[in-house]
Amino acid sequence: MTPATSASERRGQILLAASRHPLAARFEEGLHRCGDLANGRLALMVSGGGDSMAMLVLAAAVRERSDPSLDSLAVLAVDHGLRPEARAECRSALLLAEELGIARRACRCVSVASGGNLLEAARIARYEAARAFVEEHACAAAVAAHTADDCAESLILSLRRGHGLSALARILPLRTFADASMPTMLRPLLGVRRAALRGFLEEVGVSWHDDPSNARHERGELRADPSLALLVDRIAGGSTRLLDEALELLEFRDQLLASHLAPHATVIAREEFDRIPKALQAAALRSLAVAAGGEISHRSLDRALASLRDRAPRRFACSGGVELTIDAREVRATRAD
Repeated sequence: MTPATSASERRGQILLAASRHPLAARFEEGLHRCGDLANGRLALMVSGGGDSMAMLVLAAAVRERSDPSLDSLAVLAVDHGLRPEARAECRSALLLAEELGIARRACRCVSVASGGNLLEAARIARYEAARAFVEEHACAAAVAAHTADDCAESLILSLRRGHGLSALARILPLRTFADASMPTMLRPLLGVRRAALRGFLEEVGVSWHDDPSNARHERGELRADPSLALLVDRIAGGSTRLLDEALELLEFRDQLLASHLAPHATVIAREEFDRIPKALQAAALRSLAVAAGGEISHRSLDRALASLRDRAPRRFACSGGVELTIDAREVRATRAD
């Protein structure tokens, strides 16, 4: 048996086993929940960890049925330069992509400034790398391997930080960003448990790496505390219904908000703003900032809502050089030139 034949046979074995696995149908269902963007070319964000390696195999198995060349998939691995092992982990992801027959693949090294919120800085650098990669390969969207466990952890952490209803937006299958140049992020595995993905990889004979730095962050604290880990487990077990209801609830909120705020509006008369139900005013302020090209922090949002009690003019800085102004005449978001 020649090495080429051996590689071809292994590819066939992995894809056949994966396509017959129950998780393949779950992955297809997850893609369907992401909407029409899931039908285009997808940029898979693969780190070498168990979740993303399973996503890579499942995506290849599902797409190979109608696209034997797998030209509709691309694979991006991002090395944040924070751990010496990361380069080898990214390389393992690209080797698996090559083994599965995905020609569009690349590793991007990014620079992450030390100090401050390191996780947020790494996330921003990763998304910027995704933006460039998506544009280069004409992808419809990027795909992340967030699971039901991630969904449960995100919900708990968001509630801890006082994010309120906006916490639900962080656990939806499709996520867009205030910066229109950033790619839409699809998350088709939100209804699948982390352990199930690792069991799947063992069944199809694919190895993965675990990132030890995860244990040093907030999510690691949730996993290390037995009582919190049990809470995460129970929330994750019922995440599918939570996702359905969260999506419906946020869509209903947006419909109500649209009756007061025009699409892409950056200004609204104060009289009209005051007619918006108080439960929707935070979403209205956030929408104005996003339409102007920025995002308002939760701290600034809380201060802005508190300022509505009087008519004195107030200004609140947002990201992207956007400023939110609230006075007696109007509420507006403007970008500084």
